Amino acid sequence: MNETIHRHTAAVKLSHKKDELALAITQLNYNKFKTEYEAVGFTFNDILNYSYHDLSKLYTALLSGRSDIFSNYIIWFRIMLEKRNVPLILVYESLDYTEKVLSDYFEPEQMLHIKVLFDDARAKMEEKVIDPPSFLEGSEYIVEATKYFHLILNGSLDEAEQTILDILQKGDTITNILKEIFIPVQRESGRLWQLNKITVADEHLITETTRRLLFKYSLHEQVTEKIPKKILLAGVGGELHDMGILFLDTILRHNGFQTVYLGGNIPVRQVIAYLQKNQIDAVAISCTISVYLRMVQSLIQEIKNKLGHTPKIIVGGQAFIMSPNLWQIMQADGFVSDAFQAPNLLRNMLYE
Repeated sequence: MNETIHRHTAAVKLSHKKDELALAITQLNYNKFKTEYEAVGFTFNDILNYSYHDLSKLYTALLSGRSDIFSNYIIWFRIMLEKRNVPLILVYESLDYTEKVLSDYFEPEQMLHIKVLFDDARAKMEEKVIDPPSFLEGSEYIVEATKYFHLILNGSLDEAEQTILDILQKGDTITNILKEIFIPVQRESGRLWQLNKITVADEHLITETTRRLLFKYSLHEQVTEKIPKKILLAGVGGELHDMGILFLDTILRHNGFQTVYLGGNIPVRQVIAYLQKNQIDAVAISCTISVYLRMVQSLIQEIKNKLGHTPKIIVGGQAFIMSPNLWQIMQADGFVSDAFQAPNLLRNMLYE
């Protein structure tokens, strides 16, 4: 019990001090390896951003008691840097500097738990690392998904749209296209960015093309069942990754639910204000970047403390997928690792 308390106390302290810690870590790291970072195009702000990510993964690992969350992230980080010709020594040095800064901020009993995470990450670094496999493999429409992906990268956006339209005209649904093409392509773009095979601009083009086509063609899909339950969907804090929650909105509407889609980057107080004025049966919160988990937890607590009628709360997104027990720690009512699980979960919750 004491170990859990020390871990959770360290996680909370880490969350509250993240700005100060990230800056201190980055100054130490960047000043030492400025020449090496500049040689591959990394600025001080780039390294600061990665320091935030390091701390967010530490926070999640401490809160959930799972060291693999941090070590798996470090391996992801290592691959990303290696593909950009950053010397591997910088990854080891970055770990050392981060641990050194943290040791000045945390009590010895808290630092013991943090040290375990760093030791596990260093051990994982010694293992053989292979590139992650393609997310397009296994898709029912692997040929069409690959074609759609490359047409967008080549700037042939009309042809990419025609690829989707051809499938729809054969009688398939936009929901199945979402499952077999849009979601795998979205994940594949992230994988190829990590491997330094596409740029951030390429990623954004893929995202916005898919968003436009999803809006355009999902409106015409027939819904056979109407469910008189209203679901609010949002990503809170500075969470700009909203495609997951947009995909969920499409799936829920296709299954007959009424939805209120607020998108990403919504302040907690604004979500609460909306819930106080409107009758909502359930809230779906998405979190991709672990640094925003604290905001998610704050929203869950505010919903439970401030609303007379408390809607059911489900969570999802990569930050929760990495730590499947986290939703219980945060006192949500449910969790989905796949957006297609949400309709049945919500039916069971709202009609129990």
